Amino acid sequence: MEAAAGIYTRIMFPDAASKVDPHLSDLQKAMLDATPDCIKVVSVDGKLLTMNRAGCLALNVPEASGFGMPWLPLLPEEVHAAGTEALRKAAAGQTARFSGKSIGFPW
Repeated sequence: MEAAAGIYTRIMFPDAASKVDPHLSDLQKAMLDATPDCIKVVSVDGKLLTMNRAGCLALNVPEASGFGMPWLPLLPEEVHAAGTEALRKAAAGQTARFSGKSIGFPW
């Protein structure tokens, strides 16, 4: 059975496998930007694919940054182990949660 993360990535970012920068449709972006929650889309190898406006504001990441940076360094070091384990589980098709927190990151 294919991992859920792989299926989601293929649906949301059909060009990701071809090394073209993944992008959201205008409607998808508007939906994500409508919430005050910080929403990040992360690849199974830990790269930040995209983030909504609230997330960019919370982490001080410019919306036009292009993303692609590692996700875990955006979080405090004390949650890196839990984040790494969550990525491992997601790559295996399992649901993963951990208590994290955001810190501003000067880009």
